[in-house]
Formats: sequence, C-alpha cells, structure tokens
Amino acid sequence: MLNQISENTDNIMEAMNDIVWSINTKNDKLENVINRMRAFAIELLEPHNCKINFIVDDKLNEIKLDAVQRNIFYLLYKEAINNVSKHAACKNILIELLKLKSNLLLLKIKDDGKGFDLAPNLLHDKEYSFGGNGIGNIYKRAAELNAKLTINSSVGNGTEICLKLPI
Repeated sequence: MLNQISENTDNIMEAMNDIVWSINTKNDKLENVINRMRAFAIELLEPHNCKINFIVDDKLNEIKLDAVQRNIFYLLYKEAINNVSKHAACKNILIELLKLKSNLLLLKIKDDGKGFDLAPNLLHDKEYSFGGNGIGNIYKRAAELNAKLTINSSVGNGTEICLKLPI
C-alpha cells in the first residue's frame, strides 16, 4: 500500500510539474518543448536499451505554441512514449519533428518493437479496449489540437504514430 501511495504521489507531482511548465510563458517557443520531449524520451527509453534517433527541423525553433496547445501536444507525446516504454520492447525509435508546408507540424514516432493489431481492440469511433487509456487519450488529445492522427501498427512490425498539427 505504501508503494502505491508513493507511486501516486510521484504521478501527481509529475503532472503538477507539467502544468506549471506548460503555463510558463518562457516556454512558448517550440524549441523549449522539443528539449523537454528529448529529455523525457531519454529518461524513459534509455534504461530499456532503446536507441533514440531524434530528428528536428531547425525551422521549428522559433514557432510558438500557446499554453493550451503546448500542454496538450506534450501530454500526447508523453502518452505515446510511455506506451513505447511499457509495451513495445523495441531496440530503436525514431522521433521526428518537421515543418510541412507553411502551416503544419509533423510529429512522427516510429519504433521497431513488437507492434499490435488495432482492429480487434476497436470498440467504436477510435475507442479501444487495450485495458488502458493510452491510445484513446492520444486520439482525444489529437482532436483537441484539431490535428490529424494516424496510428499504424502490426504484430511483429512495430508502431508508427503520425500527428499533423496546424500551426
């Protein structure tokens, strides 16, 4: 029971830290979000001996996101990386942030892990029954950002998440 209390306390503190960080106007530039994303991936994936290839388009550094966009975008990313850490058993992950055209940000997260089959777990309208909230939360947050989300995965072939966010 003490372990559970400790874990819950850590989760609450992390959530509060994310909220405080996201509303700090010093973090308006996407560059600050990217630095936090990189640190989070390293923290979660390196202990699993996962090689991280993080590719960022330099054109993104000066783009600004408001506090709400920044928070939702980062939480979506965290959910995806948490899923990779817990379930993928991958050796390599590619995380790309690119500027497409003049008004789209592409976030691509691709791993070489065990993958999964989405179809048998679909309940309705992008609600899934994997036993957790991860995939559903990712879809919900993409909708909140008015972003286009695709998830491609198959057993034995890893998973690819692509988010196209209007900026």
